[in-house]
Amino acid sequence: MRNSITKLQRRIYFSFVLFFGLLLFVIETLQLKIALNRELSVHYYIIPVTMGAAFGWLLAHLKILSTKIKVEAVTDHLTQLYNRSWVSDNITSHFENFKRYSTSLSIILVDIDNFKQINDTYGHAVGDEVLVRVAELLEGTTRATDYCCRWGGEEFLVILPSTKIEGARVKAENLRQAIADEWFSFGSISCSFGVAELESDEQEEGDLVHNADLALYQAKHSGKNCVRSFSMI
Repeated sequence: MRNSITKLQRRIYFSFVLFFGLLLFVIETLQLKIALNRELSVHYYIIPVTMGAAFGWLLAHLKILSTKIKVEAVTDHLTQLYNRSWVSDNITSHFENFKRYSTSLSIILVDIDNFKQINDTYGHAVGDEVLVRVAELLEGTTRATDYCCRWGGEEFLVILPSTKIEGARVKAENLRQAIADEWFSFGSISCSFGVAELESDEQEEGDLVHNADLALYQAKHSGKNCVRSFSMI
């Protein structure tokens, strides 16, 4: 979701300024032509066009401010990924699709290994750098239809619509390798991954995340820097 606000700003400013500039141009031109009952010279058009553009700019600015407030409410301020609040508000639709259309849904829970040690040894600024870079790697390695979220602390959640657990496990392994290959100022890091799939109509959001967390626990106790999958069987 990076740079989405900037692109949105350009579209809103252009559309609002153009629309209201043309609207007031047409209105004022018609009023003047009716009042004066003759063709108008160029200088008559300056005021209505300027007023329309200014009014459009003001409305665009207010619209962007409102959009920013909404986006910031569901965005993690450090990594710019979706936050936990966004997950709670949006994952419900994927559960409904599963129940209605039997579409697959898997999630990956990611935890940075030994993150407390990184903070304690190199400082929180370096720890923040690690969090931001891991977020970038997650977004850069997943599909446009996937959702990357900061779950809390050093944990991230990746939502994979229309994905079975086998595909989610392959994706998690690709992410694990990409992060392990990344080089930081102090060296490399690793992450552990827990994968789970929505398997039953009776499951809820909390159940799916809990299953991924159980798989993540197995990964942590299997030496870290690995992927583990949850299965109800």
